[in-house]
Order: sequence, then C-alpha cells, then structure tokens
Amino acid sequence: FPSHDSAEFGIYLTSILGDHDLTVCETLNEAYKLFQTGRKSFDLILLDVNLPDGNGIKSIGQLRGHLADPTVPILMLTNDDDILSKVSALGLGADDYIIKPIVADELKARIGARLRTRNLLQKKINSISFGNLVIDIDKMNVEQKCENGKIKTLELTPLEFKILKLLTTRPGQIFSRDQVIDFVWEVGLRVG
Repeated sequence: FPSHDSAEFGIYLTSILGDHDLTVCETLNEAYKLFQTGRKSFDLILLDVNLPDGNGIKSIGQLRGHLADPTVPILMLTNDDDILSKVSALGLGADDYIIKPIVADELKARIGARLRTRNLLQKKINSISFGNLVIDIDKMNVEQKCENGKIKTLELTPLEFKILKLLTTRPGQIFSRDQVIDFVWEVGLRVG
C-alpha cells in the first residue's frame, strides 16, 4: 500500500495489519515498479491521498488498470475530510474513504467487509455474459448464442481465452500491447 505520512504511521498500520501479508510502497513509482516486475495480484489496496510523487486519488484509474482482478478493493487513507475529495475518489473507483486518525478496529472491520464483498463478487465473476457470448472462467469454456437460438461452443487456445477474458472483464478500456502481454503471460515479459 502506498502511504506517505510518516515512518510512525507506517509502523502503526503494519502493527494493525501484521497478520496479513503486506507489500508496502512509499510512492506511486514504487507501486508501478512492482507492477512492472509482474506482480498483478493483490487482495486489497490501501492508498494514501498525499504521496511524495503524486495524488492517490488521481492515480486510482491507472493503478486499477494494472490489476489482474478488477474486484480488488481500493481504500483511500487521508487527512482530508473535504466532501469534494471523497466524492472524487469514490467516483474514480475507490471503494472506501477513511479519514485519519485511523482507529484500528474500524480499519480492520472495513477491510474485512471489503474482502467479504470481493469474495462474493469473485464467485459471481466465474461466468461472464458479453454480447452473444457466455464465458465460463473456471472451465475456460466459451459459448456463442446463435441467431437461430442454438448454442455453439467456441474452440479457443488458452492464450486466446486469456485475451478474451481481459477484454470482456474491462469493456471499453484500451490496452497497450505490453498490457495484453503482461496479462496473458502474467509476468513483465517484453516481446521485441
């Protein structure tokens, strides 16, 4: 989680969440470098609004674009109790907005609630309907509803399936060649 306030705040958060596997980034650049190493999977992101190299609210979309799973909750941490900041963060994709000082029990409860919701969403995401396609993520199966009402099973390679999954779970999003390659091979591999 990118967090900037102070070393003491980082220690406090680590002590609250010590029973979780934490990855701490103190800047947005550190977080982006983590994505470049191929790390795309997280259970939850705690994101501070004020970071030394940028605004956490403005980076929500870019961070979310690097995640392998669109259901990963992003919780904003901030000293800013301004309603416009709250509305902006939530409108740009944050799942919660927590005002400092943080109460340990409340933070744990909010994280627990977001993780429970994510787990329910993941169960529902195992099947995606997109246009005339029904995609079963677990079985790696794609069926097409034909105009005559019949269902046709499409034969896709594993790579084709991963590309289809990427495009249908994030409709309307534009992906660079490198983003598609990173998603398909799940590493920071670059092909010349």
